Amino acid sequence: MGKSYKKFVGNAAYLKKEDISEPIDTTLLWVKEEKVTAPGKGTQTRLVAYFEGLSKGLVLNTANAETLAELTGTDDYEKWADTFVQLYVDPDVTYGGKKIGGIRIRNPAPVQVPTTSTKTKPVQRLKVVQQPY
Repeated sequence: MGKSYKKFVGNAAYLKKEDISEPIDTTLLWVKEEKVTAPGKGTQTRLVAYFEGLSKGLVLNTANAETLAELTGTDDYEKWADTFVQLYVDPDVTYGGKKIGGIRIRNPAPVQVPTTSTKTKPVQRLKVVQQPY
């Protein structure tokens, strides 16, 4: 029996755009260096970010690392933990001159908190009647 491709697809160790169907608000838990094997590039040491609620890490590219540095105010990735972010798929990401889409990181949109209207009763004005003395 030949070797099937099936054991190599659909169960990637790292996040890919197909894993994110809509924007995800999450917290960056930690970033660590890992040996990552990219197709056609061999094994390289890359930074991988891990997020609350997601079982897979995101291999950081330059754009996402720069965004995290901007959001946190430091390029020291060991200080990026506990940053609230949003992961989303940007269809305009290019690779090798082709639009392929990809995962991007941004500051999450502010949460709109509904304000409860506190209706106050109108002030009753008392009619002052002067009494003769």
